[in-house]
This record gives sequence, structure tokens and C-alpha cells, in this order.
Amino acid sequence: MTVSQWGLYVAAFAPLLAAWPGVASPYTVPKLLVLAVATALAASAAQAAAAAPAARAKAPAGADILRPLAACLAAVALAAAFSSHVPTSLLGDYSQRAYGLLGLGLCAAVATFAQASGTAAAARGLAWGPYVGAVLAAVGLLQLRGLDPVLNAVGELTGGRAGSWVGSPVALGCVLAMLVPLALRSALDGESL
Repeated sequence: MTVSQWGLYVAAFAPLLAAWPGVASPYTVPKLLVLAVATALAASAAQAAAAAPAARAKAPAGADILRPLAACLAAVALAAAFSSHVPTSLLGDYSQRAYGLLGLGLCAAVATFAQASGTAAAARGLAWGPYVGAVLAAVGLLQLRGLDPVLNAVGELTGGRAGSWVGSPVALGCVLAMLVPLALRSALDGESL
């Protein structure tokens, strides 16, 4: 496994597990930091691999999806540049830093590197999804029992509902729902790490 692939795997799932009560946004800022570090790791390794003569042969299958992604990112960047409050457009709202151009740009970079890594590497990386979902669900159950140290340092459950380390009950539900197809695929194919 290459350094770039490790960076992609960390970028795909580690932000879901990142939480730290020592910052003002204990669920969002650590996620952006982990995503940025993992993206930089994937980028540096991908850049070194792209410099190799064999890497310049042809574009990976499905690379045409990157053009619309680039167009959307350019449109959002243009909107951010002309917004009434540029810092908020770039970094996001104070409590929701993930809604700014920074988070979107990092995710677009990860998508680009994932596309370049090929389908076999992507399948290996997605195999981690059910395990991350299990950890998030277990932390949510611990929160309901009052045993999560991050939540205990931050405050209380939102409306009595667990948010795990995702930070929101709704976002936790969305993440776990997205991981169900990965878990089913792994179970039906008999795959494991």
C-alpha cells in the first residue's frame, strides 16, 4: 500500500472519528485538521508518483467526472470571492467550519486523488467503512450511558439523542445510513480487511 493510498484512507474515514474538546468547535475543527493533513499526505505522494514516466501514460477510468467537479468548485470559489463576508465563505460559519470553501476544496482534492488511485485501491479503502460505522455506533451507545469523555467535556446530548463523534444526531444518522451499503457489500461478498 502506498503513502498516497494511506492518505486517502485516512481522509475517507478518520475525520468521522476526530473530536477534541479542547477547541471551540470540538467536532468540526479536528475533522478539518485531519482531512487537511490526510489530503496533504495523499497529494505529496500522488505528486511524486505522477512524476514517474509510467504514470503519464493515460488518464484513469472515469476521470471525466473530475471536470464537473472542477466546474462546481470554480463556481463556489467565484461565489465565495464575491460574497458579503469572504472569511465565512472560505472557512464556514464559526460553529460549522465544514460549510466553507475550505472543506469543500479538501473533499474535491480527495476525490481527485481517489480517482487517480484506481478502483482496486478505492475498494480496499471502502472496506474500512463498516468498521468505522461500528465504532461510531458504539460511541453513540456510550454517549447514551454518559460514558463518552468528549461529550462529557463539551456538554450534553442534543435533545437526548446521541451524536457520537460526528457531533450531531442527524449527521450521525446520515453517516451510518451511507455506510449500510458498504457493510452489505462486504457481508455479501465475504470480504474482510
